[in-house]
Amino acid sequence: MISCQCFGQDVYDLANKANLELSNRNYQQALELYNQVIDIVDDVNIHHYYYERAEAKFYLKDYTGAMSDVTESLNRRKDFCKALYLRGQLKMKYEDRNGACSDLQKANESCKDQYSQTLKNQCDKSWDYDKLYKVHFSDTTSVTSFVEAYYVGCKEKVVDTTYVINYVMAAKGNDWEIYYDNKFEEKMADFFTRNDTLYSIYYYHNGQRKSEDWTVDDHWIFSASWCENGQQTSSGNPSNPNYRTEINYYCNGNKAWQGNLWQGSVWGTEIRWYENGQKKSEKTHSEFIQSLADKDELVNQIQKEKYWDENGNETEPFQDVNININTVGAPIYISPERLNGAYAYYSIDAQKEYDNTMKLFSDAVYETAEIKSACKCNCGLVYATFLVDKEGLIQNVQLDNSLEECADNAFREAIKKLGKWTPGKLGGQPVDVMVTVALELERIK
Repeated sequence: MISCQCFGQDVYDLANKANLELSNRNYQQALELYNQVIDIVDDVNIHHYYYERAEAKFYLKDYTGAMSDVTESLNRRKDFCKALYLRGQLKMKYEDRNGACSDLQKANESCKDQYSQTLKNQCDKSWDYDKLYKVHFSDTTSVTSFVEAYYVGCKEKVVDTTYVINYVMAAKGNDWEIYYDNKFEEKMADFFTRNDTLYSIYYYHNGQRKSEDWTVDDHWIFSASWCENGQQTSSGNPSNPNYRTEINYYCNGNKAWQGNLWQGSVWGTEIRWYENGQKKSEKTHSEFIQSLADKDELVNQIQKEKYWDENGNETEPFQDVNININTVGAPIYISPERLNGAYAYYSIDAQKEYDNTMKLFSDAVYETAEIKSACKCNCGLVYATFLVDKEGLIQNVQLDNSLEECADNAFREAIKKLGKWTPGKLGGQPVDVMVTVALELERIK
Protein backbone atom coordinates (compact mmCIF):
# COMPACT_ATOMS: atom_id res chain seq x y z
CA MET A 1 0.00 0.00 0.00
CA ILE A 2 1.45 3.37 -1.01
CA SER A 3 0.76 6.37 1.20
CA CYS A 4 0.90 9.96 -0.03
CA GLN A 5 0.66 13.45 1.44
CA CYS A 6 -1.73 16.06 0.05
CA PHE A 7 1.07 18.56 -0.58
CA GLY A 8 -1.10 21.29 -2.12
CA GLN A 9 -3.57 21.23 0.77
CA ASP A 10 -0.73 21.56 3.30
CA VAL A 11 0.54 24.69 1.58
CA TYR A 12 -2.97 26.08 1.30
CA ASP A 13 -3.63 25.55 5.04
CA LEU A 14 -0.29 27.04 6.04
CA ALA A 15 -0.82 30.07 3.79
CA ASN A 16 -4.31 30.62 5.22
CA LYS A 17 -2.94 30.49 8.77
CA ALA A 18 -0.19 32.94 7.84
CA ASN A 19 -2.70 35.33 6.22
CA LEU A 20 -4.89 35.17 9.33
CA GLU A 21 -1.97 36.00 11.62
CA LEU A 22 -0.99 38.90 9.32
CA SER A 23 -4.53 40.33 9.32
CA ASN A 24 -4.59 40.03 13.13
CA ARG A 25 -1.28 41.94 13.30
CA ASN A 26 0.60 38.98 14.75
CA TYR A 27 3.52 39.73 12.45
CA GLN A 28 6.15 37.45 14.01
CA GLN A 29 3.82 34.42 13.87
CA ALA A 30 2.88 35.32 10.29
CA LEU A 31 6.56 35.57 9.33
CA GLU A 32 7.34 32.12 10.73
CA LEU A 33 4.43 30.57 8.81
CA TYR A 34 5.39 32.31 5.54
CA ASN A 35 8.94 30.93 6.00
CA GLN A 36 7.46 27.42 6.03
CA VAL A 37 5.28 28.10 2.99
CA ILE A 38 8.16 29.48 0.90
CA ASP A 39 10.43 26.56 1.92
CA ILE A 40 8.05 23.95 0.48
CA VAL A 41 6.30 25.66 -2.43
CA ASP A 42 7.38 26.49 -5.94
CA ASP A 43 4.32 27.32 -8.00
CA VAL A 44 2.66 30.22 -9.79
CA ASN A 45 1.54 31.77 -6.49
CA ILE A 46 4.99 32.09 -4.93
CA HIS A 47 5.16 35.82 -5.82
CA HIS A 48 2.18 36.30 -3.47
CA TYR A 49 3.95 34.54 -0.60
CA TYR A 50 7.13 36.59 -1.06
CA TYR A 51 5.02 39.76 -1.04
CA GLU A 52 3.09 38.72 2.09
CA ARG A 53 6.30 37.80 3.92
CA ALA A 54 7.72 41.18 2.87
CA GLU A 55 4.65 42.84 4.38
CA ALA A 56 5.19 41.02 7.70
CA LYS A 57 8.85 42.10 7.72
CA PHE A 58 7.83 45.68 6.89
CA TYR A 59 5.63 45.88 9.98
CA LEU A 60 8.41 44.30 12.04
CA LYS A 61 10.65 47.15 10.73
CA ASP A 62 13.00 44.72 8.96
CA TYR A 63 13.14 46.98 5.92
CA THR A 64 16.18 45.26 4.40
CA GLY A 65 14.48 41.85 4.58
CA ALA A 66 11.24 43.32 3.26
CA MET A 67 13.04 44.88 0.29
CA SER A 68 14.71 41.54 -0.50
CA ASP A 69 11.37 39.69 -0.48
CA VAL A 70 9.45 42.30 -2.44
CA THR A 71 12.23 42.23 -5.07
CA GLU A 72 11.84 38.43 -5.32
CA SER A 73 8.10 38.89 -5.77
CA LEU A 74 8.56 41.43 -8.57
CA ASN A 75 11.20 39.23 -10.26
CA ARG A 76 8.45 36.65 -10.69
CA ARG A 77 5.70 39.10 -11.66
CA LYS A 78 6.89 42.58 -12.54
CA ASP A 79 3.39 44.18 -12.71
CA PHE A 80 2.21 42.88 -9.29
CA CYS A 81 0.73 46.15 -8.03
CA LYS A 82 0.69 45.31 -4.29
CA ALA A 83 4.40 44.53 -4.40
CA LEU A 84 5.07 47.72 -6.39
CA TYR A 85 3.17 49.71 -3.78
CA LEU A 86 5.10 48.11 -0.90
CA ARG A 87 8.43 48.72 -2.64
CA GLY A 88 7.38 52.35 -3.05
CA GLN A 89 6.74 52.62 0.69
CA LEU A 90 10.10 51.00 1.42
CA LYS A 91 11.86 53.50 -0.84
CA MET A 92 10.13 56.27 1.11
CA LYS A 93 11.75 54.84 4.23
CA TYR A 94 15.11 55.08 2.47
CA GLU A 95 14.26 58.70 1.45
CA ASP A 96 14.28 57.82 -2.25
CA ARG A 97 11.16 59.82 -3.09
CA ASN A 98 11.67 59.79 -6.87
CA GLY A 99 12.08 56.00 -6.92
CA ALA A 100 9.15 55.59 -4.54
CA CYS A 101 6.84 57.75 -6.65
CA SER A 102 7.87 55.83 -9.79
CA ASP A 103 6.80 52.56 -8.12
CA LEU A 104 3.59 54.08 -6.77
CA GLN A 105 2.72 55.35 -10.26
CA LYS A 106 3.26 51.85 -11.72
CA ALA A 107 1.20 50.31 -8.90
CA ASN A 108 -1.64 52.72 -9.56
CA GLU A 109 -1.61 51.96 -13.30
CA SER A 110 -1.57 48.18 -12.69
CA CYS A 111 -4.42 48.34 -10.13
CA LYS A 112 -6.63 50.80 -12.02
CA ASP A 113 -6.27 53.92 -9.84
CA GLN A 114 -6.39 52.04 -6.54
CA TYR A 115 -3.49 54.14 -5.25
CA SER A 116 -4.44 57.52 -6.70
CA GLN A 117 -4.95 59.04 -3.25
CA THR A 118 -1.53 57.80 -2.13
CA LEU A 119 0.03 59.42 -5.20
CA LYS A 120 -1.71 62.67 -4.36
CA ASN A 121 -0.59 62.46 -0.72
CA GLN A 122 3.03 61.47 -1.27
CA CYS A 123 3.99 62.47 -4.80
CA ASP A 124 2.33 65.84 -5.39
CA LYS A 125 5.03 68.02 -6.96
CA SER A 126 3.45 71.17 -5.53
CA TRP A 127 4.39 70.08 -1.99
CA ASP A 128 7.73 70.92 -0.43
CA TYR A 129 8.27 67.50 1.12
CA ASP A 130 11.76 68.37 2.34
CA LYS A 131 10.27 71.16 4.44
CA LEU A 132 7.48 68.91 5.61
CA TYR A 133 9.94 66.24 6.75
CA LYS A 134 12.13 68.86 8.43
CA VAL A 135 9.21 70.20 10.45
CA HIS A 136 7.72 66.83 11.33
CA PHE A 137 10.74 64.54 11.54
CA SER A 138 10.77 61.51 9.20
CA ASP A 139 7.55 59.89 10.41
CA THR A 140 5.05 61.72 8.21
CA THR A 141 2.76 59.27 6.44
CA SER A 142 0.21 61.34 4.54
CA VAL A 143 -0.95 64.83 3.67
CA THR A 144 -4.55 65.51 2.64
CA SER A 145 -6.66 68.62 2.43
CA PHE A 146 -10.13 68.99 3.90
CA VAL A 147 -12.76 71.66 4.18
CA GLU A 148 -14.49 72.35 7.47
CA ALA A 149 -17.98 73.69 6.81
CA TYR A 150 -21.35 74.13 8.42
CA TYR A 151 -24.83 74.32 6.95
CA VAL A 152 -27.81 76.58 7.52
CA GLY A 153 -30.79 75.41 5.50
CA CYS A 154 -29.53 75.00 1.97
CA LYS A 155 -26.53 77.32 2.29
CA GLU A 156 -22.97 76.18 2.88
CA LYS A 157 -20.43 78.43 4.54
CA VAL A 158 -16.79 77.40 4.23
CA VAL A 159 -14.89 78.19 7.41
CA ASP A 160 -11.34 76.94 6.89
CA THR A 161 -9.25 74.95 4.45
CA THR A 162 -6.39 73.23 6.23
CA TYR A 163 -4.01 70.36 5.61
CA VAL A 164 -3.66 67.31 7.81
CA ILE A 165 -0.30 65.77 8.60
CA ASN A 166 -0.46 62.36 10.32
CA TYR A 167 2.73 61.60 12.16
CA VAL A 168 4.27 60.41 15.39
CA MET A 169 5.07 63.35 17.64
CA ALA A 170 7.43 62.23 20.42
CA ALA A 171 6.63 65.25 22.60
CA LYS A 172 2.95 64.35 22.81
CA GLY A 173 2.88 60.60 22.23
CA ASN A 174 1.86 58.28 19.43
CA ASP A 175 -1.88 59.02 19.76
CA TRP A 176 -1.74 62.65 18.61
CA GLU A 177 -2.21 64.04 15.09
CA ILE A 178 -1.43 67.70 14.40
CA TYR A 179 -3.12 69.73 11.65
CA TYR A 180 -1.35 72.73 10.06
CA ASP A 181 -2.21 75.26 7.38
CA ASN A 182 -0.84 74.76 3.87
CA LYS A 183 2.34 76.71 4.70
CA PHE A 184 2.97 74.58 7.80
CA GLU A 185 3.19 77.74 9.86
CA GLU A 186 -0.09 77.86 11.82
CA LYS A 187 -1.42 74.98 13.90
CA MET A 188 -5.08 74.43 12.98
CA ALA A 189 -6.04 71.44 15.13
CA ASP A 190 -4.92 68.76 17.57
CA PHE A 191 -6.46 65.29 17.43
CA PHE A 192 -6.02 62.59 20.06
CA THR A 193 -7.28 59.02 19.48
CA ARG A 194 -6.83 56.01 21.70
CA ASN A 195 -9.10 52.96 21.69
CA ASP A 196 -12.65 54.37 21.98
CA THR A 197 -11.62 57.96 22.88
CA LEU A 198 -11.44 60.91 20.47
CA TYR A 199 -10.32 64.36 21.64
CA SER A 200 -10.17 67.25 19.17
CA ILE A 201 -9.17 70.91 19.45
CA TYR A 202 -9.47 73.44 16.61
CA TYR A 203 -7.62 76.79 16.53
CA TYR A 204 -8.10 80.17 14.88
CA HIS A 205 -5.30 81.68 12.80
CA ASN A 206 -4.23 83.78 15.79
CA GLY A 207 -3.72 80.64 17.90
CA GLN A 208 -6.89 81.10 19.98
CA ARG A 209 -8.77 77.86 20.64
CA LYS A 210 -11.88 77.65 18.42
CA SER A 211 -13.59 74.46 19.60
CA GLU A 212 -12.99 71.45 21.79
CA ASP A 213 -14.83 68.11 21.60
CA TRP A 214 -14.45 64.85 23.45
CA THR A 215 -16.17 61.56 22.60
CA VAL A 216 -15.89 58.19 24.33
CA ASP A 217 -17.35 55.01 22.79
CA ASP A 218 -19.26 57.09 20.19
CA HIS A 219 -20.86 59.21 22.95
CA TRP A 220 -20.22 62.94 22.69
CA ILE A 221 -19.49 63.83 26.32
CA PHE A 222 -18.05 67.36 26.07
CA SER A 223 -18.23 70.23 23.59
CA ALA A 224 -17.14 73.87 23.86
CA SER A 225 -16.55 76.75 21.44
CA TRP A 226 -14.84 80.16 21.54
CA CYS A 227 -14.66 83.30 19.42
CA GLU A 228 -11.39 84.56 18.00
CA ASN A 229 -11.22 87.16 20.81
CA GLY A 230 -11.27 84.40 23.46
CA GLN A 231 -14.94 84.76 24.48
CA GLN A 232 -16.43 81.34 25.17
CA THR A 233 -19.76 80.92 23.35
CA SER A 234 -20.87 77.49 24.55
CA SER A 235 -19.85 74.63 26.81
CA GLY A 236 -21.48 71.41 27.97
CA ASN A 237 -22.18 67.72 27.50
CA PRO A 238 -24.37 67.24 24.39
CA SER A 239 -25.25 63.68 25.44
CA ASN A 240 -26.21 64.63 29.00
CA PRO A 241 -29.44 62.73 29.75
CA ASN A 242 -30.29 65.01 32.70
CA TYR A 243 -32.49 68.12 32.75
CA ARG A 244 -30.25 71.22 32.76
CA THR A 245 -30.07 74.90 31.82
CA GLU A 246 -27.64 75.96 29.09
CA ILE A 247 -26.58 79.42 27.86
CA ASN A 248 -24.85 80.42 24.60
CA TYR A 249 -23.04 83.75 24.16
CA TYR A 250 -22.08 86.16 21.39
CA CYS A 251 -18.44 87.13 20.85
CA ASN A 252 -19.06 90.44 22.67
CA GLY A 253 -20.09 88.56 25.83
CA ASN A 254 -23.83 89.17 25.51
CA LYS A 255 -26.20 86.25 25.83
CA ALA A 256 -27.39 84.69 22.55
CA TRP A 257 -29.66 81.87 23.78
CA GLN A 258 -30.84 80.34 27.05
CA GLY A 259 -33.01 77.29 27.56
CA ASN A 260 -33.68 74.20 29.65
CA LEU A 261 -32.78 70.97 27.85
CA TRP A 262 -33.84 67.36 28.27
CA GLN A 263 -33.65 64.58 25.68
CA GLY A 264 -32.82 67.02 22.87
CA SER A 265 -35.85 69.28 23.47
CA VAL A 266 -36.36 72.66 25.19
CA TRP A 267 -38.64 72.87 28.25
CA GLY A 268 -40.03 75.87 30.13
CA THR A 269 -38.82 79.33 29.08
CA GLU A 270 -36.54 79.69 26.03
CA ILE A 271 -35.04 83.13 25.25
CA ARG A 272 -32.96 84.41 22.33
CA TRP A 273 -31.22 87.79 22.08
CA TYR A 274 -29.79 89.97 19.35
CA GLU A 275 -26.07 90.73 19.51
CA ASN A 276 -26.83 94.23 20.88
CA GLY A 277 -28.50 92.68 23.95
CA GLN A 278 -32.09 93.28 22.81
CA LYS A 279 -34.39 90.30 23.37
CA LYS A 280 -35.24 88.61 20.06
CA SER A 281 -37.81 86.01 21.11
CA GLU A 282 -39.28 84.35 24.16
CA LYS A 283 -41.10 81.00 24.03
CA THR A 284 -42.87 79.18 26.81
CA HIS A 285 -42.72 75.41 26.39
CA SER A 286 -44.33 72.78 28.62
CA GLU A 287 -42.75 72.59 32.07
CA PHE A 288 -40.42 69.69 32.78
CA ILE A 289 -41.85 67.41 35.51
CA GLN A 290 -39.50 64.65 36.63
CA SER A 291 -42.26 62.30 37.82
CA LEU A 292 -43.88 62.41 34.36
CA ALA A 293 -40.52 61.98 32.66
CA ASP A 294 -39.86 58.86 34.76
CA LYS A 295 -43.12 57.38 33.46
CA ASP A 296 -42.45 58.60 29.87
CA GLU A 297 -45.63 60.70 30.00
CA LEU A 298 -44.21 64.15 29.26
CA VAL A 299 -45.88 66.11 26.45
CA ASN A 300 -43.97 69.12 25.09
CA GLN A 301 -45.90 71.94 23.45
CA ILE A 302 -45.25 75.64 22.84
CA GLN A 303 -47.83 77.47 24.98
CA LYS A 304 -46.99 81.04 23.98
CA GLU A 305 -44.34 83.01 22.13
CA LYS A 306 -43.34 86.62 21.48
CA TYR A 307 -40.88 88.23 19.03
CA TRP A 308 -39.09 91.61 18.83
CA ASP A 309 -36.94 93.42 16.28
CA GLU A 310 -33.48 94.81 17.13
CA ASN A 311 -35.03 98.09 18.30
CA GLY A 312 -37.32 96.40 20.83
CA ASN A 313 -40.54 96.65 18.80
CA GLU A 314 -42.79 93.58 19.00
CA THR A 315 -43.10 91.81 15.63
CA GLU A 316 -44.84 88.90 13.96
CA PRO A 317 -43.32 85.42 14.57
CA PHE A 318 -40.29 84.57 12.43
CA GLN A 319 -38.03 81.54 12.13
CA ASP A 320 -34.60 81.85 13.73
CA VAL A 321 -32.03 79.35 12.40
CA ASN A 322 -28.94 80.81 14.05
CA ILE A 323 -28.83 78.30 16.91
CA ASN A 324 -29.61 74.59 16.61
CA ILE A 325 -30.15 72.83 19.92
CA ASN A 326 -30.52 69.36 18.34
CA THR A 327 -27.02 68.29 19.35
CA VAL A 328 -25.33 65.38 17.61
CA GLY A 329 -24.90 62.44 19.97
CA ALA A 330 -28.05 63.06 22.02
CA PRO A 331 -31.22 61.03 21.34
CA ILE A 332 -34.07 62.97 19.71
CA TYR A 333 -37.04 63.19 22.06
CA ILE A 334 -40.35 61.71 20.89
CA SER A 335 -43.51 62.97 22.63
CA PRO A 336 -45.91 60.39 24.17
CA GLU A 337 -48.79 61.31 21.85
CA ARG A 338 -46.58 60.50 18.87
CA LEU A 339 -45.53 57.17 20.38
CA ASN A 340 -49.16 55.98 20.28
CA GLY A 341 -48.43 52.94 22.45
CA ALA A 342 -44.96 52.18 21.03
CA TYR A 343 -41.68 52.57 22.92
CA ALA A 344 -39.16 55.31 22.14
CA TYR A 345 -35.92 53.92 20.67
CA TYR A 346 -33.87 55.35 23.54
CA SER A 347 -36.00 53.62 26.23
CA ILE A 348 -35.64 49.97 25.12
CA ASP A 349 -32.94 47.39 25.86
CA ALA A 350 -29.44 48.38 24.71
CA GLN A 351 -28.92 47.24 21.09
CA LYS A 352 -26.27 48.39 18.61
CA GLU A 353 -29.05 48.95 16.03
CA TYR A 354 -30.67 51.53 18.37
CA ASP A 355 -27.89 53.79 19.65
CA ASN A 356 -28.50 57.50 20.34
CA THR A 357 -27.90 58.58 16.74
CA MET A 358 -29.23 55.43 14.98
CA LYS A 359 -25.89 55.31 13.14
CA LEU A 360 -26.27 51.86 11.56
CA PHE A 361 -29.72 52.78 10.23
CA SER A 362 -28.66 56.18 8.85
CA ASP A 363 -25.59 54.62 7.17
CA ALA A 364 -27.90 52.09 5.48
CA VAL A 365 -30.14 54.93 4.28
CA TYR A 366 -27.18 56.87 2.82
CA GLU A 367 -26.06 53.74 0.92
CA THR A 368 -29.56 53.20 -0.50
CA ALA A 369 -30.75 56.76 -1.20
CA GLU A 370 -30.64 58.18 -4.73
CA ILE A 371 -31.32 61.70 -5.99
CA LYS A 372 -33.50 61.19 -9.06
CA SER A 373 -34.04 64.82 -10.04
CA ALA A 374 -32.21 68.13 -9.70
CA CYS A 375 -32.27 69.53 -6.18
CA LYS A 376 -31.67 73.17 -5.34
CA CYS A 377 -30.31 72.04 -1.98
CA ASN A 378 -27.15 69.98 -1.67
CA CYS A 379 -27.05 70.03 2.12
CA GLY A 380 -29.29 70.16 5.17
CA LEU A 381 -31.04 67.96 7.74
CA VAL A 382 -34.28 65.99 7.48
CA TYR A 383 -35.80 64.29 10.54
CA ALA A 384 -37.41 60.93 9.74
CA THR A 385 -39.84 59.40 12.26
CA PHE A 386 -41.14 55.85 11.76
CA LEU A 387 -42.32 52.72 13.56
CA VAL A 388 -40.38 49.44 13.65
CA ASP A 389 -42.93 46.80 14.63
CA LYS A 390 -42.31 43.56 16.54
CA GLU A 391 -41.49 41.74 13.28
CA GLY A 392 -39.05 44.45 12.22
CA LEU A 393 -41.26 45.99 9.51
CA ILE A 394 -40.80 49.75 9.00
CA GLN A 395 -44.13 51.61 8.95
CA ASN A 396 -45.63 55.12 8.96
CA VAL A 397 -42.59 57.05 7.72
CA GLN A 398 -42.96 60.81 8.34
CA LEU A 399 -40.45 63.55 7.48
CA ASP A 400 -40.02 66.77 9.45
CA ASN A 401 -37.95 69.86 8.61
CA SER A 402 -38.65 69.30 4.90
CA LEU A 403 -35.94 70.63 2.56
CA GLU A 404 -37.59 70.22 -0.82
CA GLU A 405 -39.53 67.52 -2.63
CA CYS A 406 -36.67 65.78 -4.44
CA ALA A 407 -34.58 65.58 -1.23
CA ASP A 408 -37.51 64.33 0.83
CA ASN A 409 -38.34 61.70 -1.79
CA ALA A 410 -34.75 60.42 -1.77
CA PHE A 411 -34.93 59.64 1.94
CA ARG A 412 -38.53 58.40 1.87
CA GLU A 413 -37.78 55.96 -0.98
CA ALA A 414 -34.56 54.77 0.67
CA ILE A 415 -36.36 53.93 3.92
CA LYS A 416 -39.10 52.19 1.94
CA LYS A 417 -36.47 50.10 0.11
CA LEU A 418 -34.94 48.99 3.41
CA GLY A 419 -38.36 47.77 4.46
CA LYS A 420 -37.20 46.03 7.65
CA TRP A 421 -34.94 46.72 10.61
CA THR A 422 -33.83 44.67 13.59
CA PRO A 423 -36.80 44.43 16.00
CA GLY A 424 -36.29 46.35 19.24
CA LYS A 425 -36.60 44.52 22.55
CA LEU A 426 -37.71 45.46 26.04
CA GLY A 427 -37.02 42.94 28.80
CA GLY A 428 -35.78 40.59 26.08
CA GLN A 429 -39.13 40.57 24.25
CA PRO A 430 -39.81 42.21 20.82
CA VAL A 431 -41.82 45.45 21.04
CA ASP A 432 -43.05 48.17 18.69
CA VAL A 433 -40.40 50.91 18.59
CA MET A 434 -40.78 54.54 17.45
CA VAL A 435 -37.63 56.07 16.00
CA THR A 436 -36.60 59.60 15.00
CA VAL A 437 -33.32 59.92 13.11
CA ALA A 438 -31.56 62.98 11.67
CA LEU A 439 -30.48 62.47 8.04
CA GLU A 440 -28.03 64.71 6.17
CA LEU A 441 -28.71 65.33 2.50
CA GLU A 442 -25.02 65.78 1.65
CA ARG A 443 -24.27 62.25 2.95
CA ILE A 444 -26.12 60.54 0.09
CA LYS A 445 -23.53 58.51 -1.87
